[in-house]
Amino acid sequence: MLLAVRTGLAAAFVGAALLSLDAGAQTAGKAKTVLPSTMELAAINVRSLQRDLMVAALSCYRQRQYDAAVARHAEELARTSRVLREMFEKSYAEAADADLDRYVTLLANWSAQRSMREGDAFCRMADSLFDAVLRLDGETLSAFLLRMGIAAPER
Repeated sequence: MLLAVRTGLAAAFVGAALLSLDAGAQTAGKAKTVLPSTMELAAINVRSLQRDLMVAALSCYRQRQYDAAVARHAEELARTSRVLREMFEKSYAEAADADLDRYVTLLANWSAQRSMREGDAFCRMADSLFDAVLRLDGETLSAFLLRMGIAAPER
């Protein structure tokens, strides 16, 4: 079942990494072109995973599993949020907050569309993902994503 997770999320994470480079397209001319660092790509991956899990919590009625995953990985989630904010501030300056909000909304919408399109298959994938994330013992979410081969490519 983890193969389904790997297959289902790989495209999402690669796309999310690429979209992050252009998340502020509506602020045309104001963004600096800055390729994300390895740490920033890891933050993009973790945020993408969190959005998929959040959508699964709502669409598949997995709130208890989501709450447990967020509690278990709270420190890493907070750290990746700070890294993303800094990345957007570096790239979008005064438009950083709006562009980061737009990007996070884009991730959530993308996951919601996948959940509607895939239905029960999305929920089965989410169940496998929740199980794996909740069983991580000493491994970070970003390391887990790399190990599973579903992380965005390095630059």
